[in-house]
Amino acid sequence: LEGSYQDWLDASGNDMYDYAYQTGFRTAFLSMNPDNSNNSASIQTNAAMLQTIFPKILATFSVSKVFFICHSKGGLDLQAAIANPQWIGMALAVIALGTPNQGEALADWLFSPAGQSVGQTLGLLTPGEQALEISNVMQLRTQWDPIFQNAQIPFYTVSGDTWGTAGPTTVTGPILRTLTGGKNAPANDGFVTQPETLLPTTYAMNLGVEHVDNDQLRLGDNSFSTIYSLVMAQESEQPGFNRVATGGFGDPHNTEAW
Repeated sequence: LEGSYQDWLDASGNDMYDYAYQTGFRTAFLSMNPDNSNNSASIQTNAAMLQTIFPKILATFSVSKVFFICHSKGGLDLQAAIANPQWIGMALAVIALGTPNQGEALADWLFSPAGQSVGQTLGLLTPGEQALEISNVMQLRTQWDPIFQNAQIPFYTVSGDTWGTAGPTTVTGPILRTLTGGKNAPANDGFVTQPETLLPTTYAMNLGVEHVDNDQLRLGDNSFSTIYSLVMAQESEQPGFNRVATGGFGDPHNTEAW
């Protein structure tokens, strides 16, 4: 949301590409707007854009499958793009960093009478943010979850638990805590609570919480080690084994085989 491909590069203070290059990964960093400007469009609009980019990626690298690394709303844009027979087979795995997979309580509030003034001040009253309202995302989940479960694509989720020291999360983080339970509220990264990032354990694994805000989850220093370990583990997996406990039988802390 409000991002472009540059958010993954040194120009924005992110060393994600540096880490990927040094370890030999081939990468494509995507913008949702043709002119590479920051994007605030709906999930469906961005999914359609992604589908026009997929053939170029596959052709450029001469591959048929890729690993997808998604940040925040980008994770929902991606799910919408691959949840169809043409593209579902393209994903080796999906790693979603701070993605509101269950919708955002914050989005519901921003587009209510109580929150519109704050939303206007922060520039968040956009189609992209409105797409994250819980009812909108839940409607999409009913379509997507059976598809992803049947496709047996590994999904991994990561969340943050701080609001940062600058930027809009310093405003939205405390508001989100109030909206979701006050002192008893779950951890949030300024935009998304930890439970809102989760996916069904029938096809997804929760990798836990990083002590960063939503924006910082995209930084290589914070997330590349997780990405690297998941990619290398899957690439090194021996044939003939079936994953039987992707979600730890409902317990995300019970995912290792002994």
